[in-house]
Amino acid sequence: MRSKNLEGYSLWSEYLELAASPLPAAPLAASMLKLSDLSSKTSIQLQWSKVPDAAAKTSGYYLWMALNTRGSEDYVLIMNGTDRPELNEFLVKGL
Repeated sequence: MRSKNLEGYSLWSEYLELAASPLPAAPLAASMLKLSDLSSKTSIQLQWSKVPDAAAKTSGYYLWMALNTRGSEDYVLIMNGTDRPELNEFLVKGL
């Protein structure tokens, strides 16, 4: 692609190929487990069931946590598992 204005044509853009597919459903809350033997008063070890691959392979998982215990609608990203689809456990520290 290139654009044109009063000065003339721009250089050609680099070729880019994209594929789109629908997002998979999020894991069900029931699939989230607390691993009691690996948790303490200040940390919790979580494990979840992996989402089955659909039209596109799962590239990873995000884990978000509410900012407070009163049902906050504000969340903070505590685990970014992008490009790590095998990762389905996380230790939350500092509770």
